[in-house]
Amino acid sequence: MVDSDVETGPPARGAVRTQRLVGWLALVLAVLAVAGVLVSWLRLQLPDDARPVVRFALDQLTRLLYVDAEANAWAWASSTVLALLAAALAVSAAAHRGAGLRWRSLVVLGAVALLLSADEAAMLHETLNEVGVRVTDVLGPFNAWLLPGVVVVLAAGVALLRVARGLDPWLRRRLVVAGAVFLAGAIGMEAVGAAFALTDDAANPWESGTYHVLVGVEEGLEAAGALIALRAVLATVEVRVAHGGVHVTPRGRVLREGADDGEAVRSSEEDLARGRHDR
Repeated sequence: MVDSDVETGPPARGAVRTQRLVGWLALVLAVLAVAGVLVSWLRLQLPDDARPVVRFALDQLTRLLYVDAEANAWAWASSTVLALLAAALAVSAAAHRGAGLRWRSLVVLGAVALLLSADEAAMLHETLNEVGVRVTDVLGPFNAWLLPGVVVVLAAGVALLRVARGLDPWLRRRLVVAGAVFLAGAIGMEAVGAAFALTDDAANPWESGTYHVLVGVEEGLEAAGALIALRAVLATVEVRVAHGGVHVTPRGRVLREGADDGEAVRSSEEDLARGRHDR
């Protein structure tokens, strides 16, 4: 199998540095995650005789920022990153299709990213709790979704690995890493948090500082996985502003539609050469 690399040199004149977006998104998500864990921890430290206004302020900040809450700033930010990933995959698919290159795998992965974005915003996976509690009540009502969730993830993972065979090896490796990081948070750390909550002697372990930190790591890994994938997908295309319009072309070594994995071709230099000639 022929390996490949995405162009690493400076972008052509007029090219938009789309990958800078990932750095800014990472900064915003890091600030939100740390702030969410910090304010939730501070709320737990409040003495019983704390001023009502202070308690109210921390309650509202926790509701707004806590990484394990629904319909708040963190949920919106996480969902937005996954939606951006879906959009980037769609744009990359369109660019590859226009160049006569493989694109269907990118569309499938874009649909998966869009579904994950909807799940992050609407907590769709929690509907699996009803399935889980019918199997066993060991995990409790909040984490029962893990049992059917693991089955769904394994089935989806096998299917997506087959889909990924149609990707450029460079992109495939990075998306596999991104998926592993994402699942380490979504499944791995979720299971760790559930184990802690079920074995801790506290009356309400979900309100402990340790549990909040575990949840912060879980959500941080999910966000990191999405950002790794977004950066990799953005590297597959070059966006140039020229002739009063926006032009998107594939970058790096890609696979022609219908070609075998070993029949890799480098298209970026030809595309960029044509673009410079047109100017």
